[in-house]
Amino acid sequence: MSTIVFPATAGRARPRRCPRRTANRLGSRRITRHKSPDFCNPPRRADRLADGDRPRDRPGTVRGPGVGMPCRVRGPLLVCPSPSHEFIQLGPTACVPRGFSPSGKRLVGRNSRARSAVDRLWREFRQKPAGETERVVVERNKFLNARNLTQLAKDTSFIAIMAVGATFVIISGGIDLSVGSIYALASVLAALTLQQFGPDGPRNSVPVWLSVPAGMFVCVGSATLCGLLNGGMIVALRVHPFIITLGTMAICRGIAFVITTGQSVGGFPPAFSDLVKWEAVGGLRLVPLLVMIVMAIIGTIYLGRLAAGRRVYAVGGNELASRFSGVHVERVKLSVYVISGFTAGVAALLALGYYGSASSGDGSGYELDVIASAVVGGASLSGGRGTAFGALLGALIIKMIDNGIVTLGIDQSYSRIIIGAVIILAVVLERFKDSLERRRLTKTV
Repeated sequence: MSTIVFPATAGRARPRRCPRRTANRLGSRRITRHKSPDFCNPPRRADRLADGDRPRDRPGTVRGPGVGMPCRVRGPLLVCPSPSHEFIQLGPTACVPRGFSPSGKRLVGRNSRARSAVDRLWREFRQKPAGETERVVVERNKFLNARNLTQLAKDTSFIAIMAVGATFVIISGGIDLSVGSIYALASVLAALTLQQFGPDGPRNSVPVWLSVPAGMFVCVGSATLCGLLNGGMIVALRVHPFIITLGTMAICRGIAFVITTGQSVGGFPPAFSDLVKWEAVGGLRLVPLLVMIVMAIIGTIYLGRLAAGRRVYAVGGNELASRFSGVHVERVKLSVYVISGFTAGVAALLALGYYGSASSGDGSGYELDVIASAVVGGASLSGGRGTAFGALLGALIIKMIDNGIVTLGIDQSYSRIIIGAVIILAVVLERFKDSLERRRLTKTV
């Protein structure tokens, strides 16, 4: 009995039937039903080369080591003519026309326009006078120095700590507009408490180990209590967080103004300011920076390693499904607002010790910076997405924008415009990414 051998797959067993699912070259999976063996098992590369289907070298290519080009290319590789802006040099004797990649693919659409724009900007930069180039270097040196970077880290730390707490709220699908007002109220209450134990206070004889912890407890405790009230009203009244936090923002700011009558409060024990302004090597005050890093690490562990953090993502992703899965949604919502208030209290405590005074106007406009930091750091305003370290990086970007505007001598009023535009751009990009993801899933199904 004779045996039939398929020349394309000699030496291999051939299945009687094609598998139901195969992967195409693009990596996506497609359903194939009752296809022929030749469709499911294409000829091997060695068999194709044996049949004479071998790639040919293009004229003008140089084979051998040291040239910087592969031995076989399928693109429009040419012998390099005289140097011109129309060709890209790839080796001693090889080049490709501008608009083609070294692999031979033509760059069309946005890629070609982007590359041509970059090339044009580079040519213009090379043609700049020496004075303008020196000005750029001077501005860079003015920005990248130890004192400026330390100030940037200090300014970033207050916003970043609150942004970590606000990220919890945003991941859960909520919003907290009262962080700036809670920050101001906690600062004022702690300042009034510490003033009693200051050099001119009526209780200046109280030991430091009692007075300083008392002020710290009042600051962090009052802010945490405000967060608890926010979460309690949102859960109990079932009102949108935007409405509740908008009301508490006005209430907390008003209470701070009534208590201080619009005046600044100071006169703290020196030990409190010395604790926050502790100088490390080189006279750098790194306490706010270290606290910021610790808060980001704790937030990352909480969200990424603990079951409570996974519940936050679940509630933000799909509240109804989380409720049916047994997640206590109200408890999760209450906890994230408590965390947001706690981080606002920690930031207020550091700022109080660093600046040495508090007023009812502290933290004005911090709501925009905090939300922008969380959104730029990757948090989704629709919930279910975000990280603590992303909030830290977002706060750093926002403060670098502010600092860069001041360094370049631009009016600081433009920073608000830029931050607002950054928030809108981040939301638009997020929506665009979600639409692409839905389109991809629809095509896959």
